[in-house]
Amino acid sequence: LGMGLGASTILDGYLTRNTGNLNIYLQHAGDFEKATAQVFSVDESWLIGRYLSLRLQSTNGLDSEHFRQVFECEIPEEKKTELLAQAEAGLLEETSGRFIPTKRGLFNIL
Repeated sequence: LGMGLGASTILDGYLTRNTGNLNIYLQHAGDFEKATAQVFSVDESWLIGRYLSLRLQSTNGLDSEHFRQVFECEIPEEKKTELLAQAEAGLLEETSGRFIPTKRGLFNIL
């Protein structure tokens, strides 16, 4: 649950984002609808892409086993192909089912 200026929440298949305008946010504090700047529906493909993107911005990287636990499936083939290409390009290191960004890759991921 995202709270505050510009915060995002993903719940029940929707992503909502609060306004980034401090005046509007303060004027409508407590009125969720008026403080919301964006709402859009998200599907599992979007959630997977977001998850991969966020994990690859972390020095801990992406753990395939954790992905399986979260999504109850393997990393989709098209995404795995992208990850392997990133590893070949020296942006990721792949070891034991984990993709970890290199120093160069931390600023160049997907």
